[in-house]
Amino acid sequence: MLKQRNGDSASIIESEQSFYRSINYGFSDSLHAYQRLGEINLYKQDYGKSIHLLNRSLNIGQNYYTYILLSYAYMSLGKYDLAIQNCYNSLDLYPNNKEALLNLGNIYAQNFDMKAIEYYDLVLSIDSADRISYYNKGILYQNNLMYSEAQDAYHKLFEDGLEDKFYVDAKYNLGFIFMEDLKDYRNAINYFADAIRVNPNHAYAYFSMALCYQSLGDIIHAEKYYKR
Repeated sequence: MLKQRNGDSASIIESEQSFYRSINYGFSDSLHAYQRLGEINLYKQDYGKSIHLLNRSLNIGQNYYTYILLSYAYMSLGKYDLAIQNCYNSLDLYPNNKEALLNLGNIYAQNFDMKAIEYYDLVLSIDSADRISYYNKGILYQNNLMYSEAQDAYHKLFEDGLEDKFYVDAKYNLGFIFMEDLKDYRNAINYFADAIRVNPNHAYAYFSMALCYQSLGDIIHAEKYYKR
């Protein structure tokens, strides 16, 4: 119910109470009950309580997903060494664990560390269609001013014809590279326009298009897109 109702406060309370009751009544699978309670408190951003509950789950038995949830909690607290260790603990139990590998990539990417690419590539070796890994690679390359590599990663998101959020964000980011870093305003406009085609409410894309037209001296179009 909690997941179906998008995390409204009533469903959070009902979900927590039901899991606690299951434990109090001696439910045999209390490992997963504590795990889910930890996940709920992670969603609530109560990281200390989440860590406590997830460790209660681990005291009953090891589970690869419990370690992943712990890595998220520690990452949110800025305790990256503990987040990394819990990802490795998860991989010890389930080596082809995309989520742990992806989170390792994300932890290193926090500090623009190119070691993240190694983990994103491991995810892609398991699932060559993983869109998050391609997008995150593009972001990391872009943040490290490696524009050619960033373009290659973003363009991977266009190959399957899926026009989702990653498609829109990649188009916008490419436009930003051409506008801010390469000063190629015409190409930038094309990327922003495609992002808007898929998401007509993309305010940042309209604003960026206006900046491009202003830089080109086209005040009429600049005014139009500022107003949009």
